[in-house]
Amino acid sequence: MTDHTAGGFRLTLRRIIARLIPGLGYSRCMHCWLPWSVATPRDVPHGPMSATFVVCTHCWPHTTTEQRLHYARHLVFGIWPEPHDWPQIERSYRQEDPR
Repeated sequence: MTDHTAGGFRLTLRRIIARLIPGLGYSRCMHCWLPWSVATPRDVPHGPMSATFVVCTHCWPHTTTEQRLHYARHLVFGIWPEPHDWPQIERSYRQEDPR
């Protein structure tokens, strides 16, 4: 199903473009799928020397806290061998919400 709003069209267009750009080993924005080689990640610090990024600066204002937490959970529990930092990461994402 396609979202016909202006925002949905832009997201669909970004996803089509993202499929045309080779990732070259880079991970991607979990919302629009553009690789980090062309998208700017939106860092969420969760410690003195640590941060995660799951969406790009373009997608950040177009996603909800719950969407970002869903992406972060996928990153932390799907990739990290020991996700012991999850409580702090979740707090950080909730505190970064500009709304």
